[in-house]
Amino acid sequence: MRKLLCLVLLLPVLVSCTGTPAVSPSENPSPTPSPAASPVPTTAPPPEPLVFTEENFPRIDGSTATIPLAQTVYSSFLGKTWEQAGEMVDFNGTSQAWSWLYNKHTDLILAYEPPEQAFKNYTSGEGALEYAPIGRDALVFLVNAQNRADNLTAGQIRDIYTDKTTNWGDVGGDNADIVAYQRNESSGSQALMEKVVMGSVELADAPQALYIEQMGDLVDAVASYQNTQSAIGYNVYYYVSQMDVNANIKLLSVDGVKPTNESIQSGEYPFVNDFYAAIHSSEPENSPARMLYNWLQGAEGQRLVESAGYVPVSPTGGGKDIPDYEQQELQARFYEDFTETLLPRGDYGPIYPFIGALQGAPYGPFNPNLLYGLCTQNGEIVVDAVFHEAEIIERNGQKMYMLRRHYSDEYEESGGGTGRDHTDTTFAALDGSWAATYKDTSYDIQKKGRTDLSAPDSDYISVYDGAGWGAIDYAGNVVYPLKERNPVIFTEGLAAVWEDEISYWYVDINGKRVLGPYKAPSNEVWETERSSWYPKLHFSHGMALYTENGLWGYIDAKGNTAIKPRFESADPFYGDYAYIGPFWGESHITGTDIIDRKGELTEMRTSSSMLLENGWFYGHDPETDAWVLEKDGEVIHLDSGTVEAGLPGDRFLCYREIIDKEGNVLLSGWNNVYEMLPSGRVIVYIYESGASDYFVINSDYTGFLPVQGDRISEFGDCFAVLDGEYGGLTDIQGNWIVRVSLLDYFED
Repeated sequence: MRKLLCLVLLLPVLVSCTGTPAVSPSENPSPTPSPAASPVPTTAPPPEPLVFTEENFPRIDGSTATIPLAQTVYSSFLGKTWEQAGEMVDFNGTSQAWSWLYNKHTDLILAYEPPEQAFKNYTSGEGALEYAPIGRDALVFLVNAQNRADNLTAGQIRDIYTDKTTNWGDVGGDNADIVAYQRNESSGSQALMEKVVMGSVELADAPQALYIEQMGDLVDAVASYQNTQSAIGYNVYYYVSQMDVNANIKLLSVDGVKPTNESIQSGEYPFVNDFYAAIHSSEPENSPARMLYNWLQGAEGQRLVESAGYVPVSPTGGGKDIPDYEQQELQARFYEDFTETLLPRGDYGPIYPFIGALQGAPYGPFNPNLLYGLCTQNGEIVVDAVFHEAEIIERNGQKMYMLRRHYSDEYEESGGGTGRDHTDTTFAALDGSWAATYKDTSYDIQKKGRTDLSAPDSDYISVYDGAGWGAIDYAGNVVYPLKERNPVIFTEGLAAVWEDEISYWYVDINGKRVLGPYKAPSNEVWETERSSWYPKLHFSHGMALYTENGLWGYIDAKGNTAIKPRFESADPFYGDYAYIGPFWGESHITGTDIIDRKGELTEMRTSSSMLLENGWFYGHDPETDAWVLEKDGEVIHLDSGTVEAGLPGDRFLCYREIIDKEGNVLLSGWNNVYEMLPSGRVIVYIYESGASDYFVINSDYTGFLPVQGDRISEFGDCFAVLDGEYGGLTDIQGNWIVRVSLLDYFED
């Protein structure tokens, strides 16, 4: 086993100590701090070391410019190579990092100051964050390397950024207009600009094109602005001197002082500010996060900061040391051998899917080929990672797992065929006490937040055993014999069963023919794509579609005509409404018209409307060319954003925020909505400063759960998580229950 950085915490009750374990250098390129020896009283037992694992090591977030510092911490403490440590760093940027810590989505941050008001909010009052300076940086001003200006006074900089000075000829440069770039409002650089440079003087508004989101983009913009020397911008010293060195820029002196490590350390350079480590004030004294927080302030921590190329706050400090870190033992197993089938038994307790393997490319947020296994709530692996899909399905309070495994027949020995694709589906109790596997399955269930009118909730699940289709309930019991030629999907007590190629009956759960026969549409699309249109025949909210002379109408539960056939295309009802309009091949989820239960067109302002679960319609208003929400005659015009789902209390999940019907933003901070979960929680995708992750919004839509990863799947109050080179299962607080390395699977 690789020897790791060993640091021993002295508990407060031990006033003096002797001796420390020997330290061997870590096998990585970053310098490794070594602990100082301290005496231990012979009358007291040695302190019990806290064993760090990758599971209990603090979750760290921070600013873009502190990424190398975090990389050094991971490399030194966990014995990682520089490249491996880099893969562990997943920072969200200054503002988001402080927000995550405040909301307990991370344990410790290494970050620059956020905007002034946000900093006050996070560090005062109830739930205030605890923070301490661990390094010193400066805001520096950069220009094109060919610019004749080498020095600006602080006053000249303020004049440039208030539009009082607009020509380089006035400040020692050539006769050329000054193009003054700024950073985005939420960035740490912008907060420093306002605090240490501008003070009470307000920055001039700049054209949108001159506001730069990313630190590296600002460097590039200044270096190459229209091949001229006009541009000026600002950034933090560490970033431009260590992380993004560009030969086409130069740093200006300010008031005659060049920015260097020495002038920043001494404070001679005028625009200096500390950056911080911060934790939540509720962190216990012996928690890993607080121990690392304390250590970074001490002499050893400051040497590590300096070794990473930063300017330390001071060469000595009073921080505490940290106990040994050791690698975790292999994951516990319920069965000794590799197991690819769930063996039903009554002593597992609750079991949960976990992400245990990948097929194909390991990285990238979109559609990796995840493989799921099953484990106990104590983390013992029951089934190894063999399932391509895993989800909990539910009806009327009954829940069970649906686990799918995809495979193809082997190549045919003659003829060169590639075989056929198959999917075996295993249904299982949440405690593993029973399980059954079928060759195919078909079921429909409403999507959370918005209505998918082509898929009303099914009473049972249609399954296929290789000989015929039938139905099982949500406890795995066969409720309809597996004998039919097509899926048997029951909704509101009835299912359409095909008698021959063009006619069908509605039967009840006992197989009794109740309504029919009815004829299928006599057109080529129906004949060739019948399976994709089969959901149209389901009963939904007391009505079902039928056809006559190629047109769609509706019958009620007694088989009586409720709305005469007159539509070229139509969808099932949801409540009092149904979509009609697009013909055959077009989308039937967002139709061009909406009818009520009498078959009459509604007087909606919107076209291509979507009925949301909270009763609002969302669509496009052709009169104003705007996207609107509409309900009972009330129309709300949206300023921005795409509505993904309707939430309780007249709230709406949008592409990048949650709003109320007045348009007030209730929660924001993500780049995209990934999935609305059955529990009502929402998985969102956040990308900032080259780092990306999925996060989970809680079910009351007021904040985030402390769960994040490259991919997330929900199973009750546990989450299967992909996290870089690792996969597993966490609880709702983000604590790992199972965590396994996926490297072996990558190589396979």
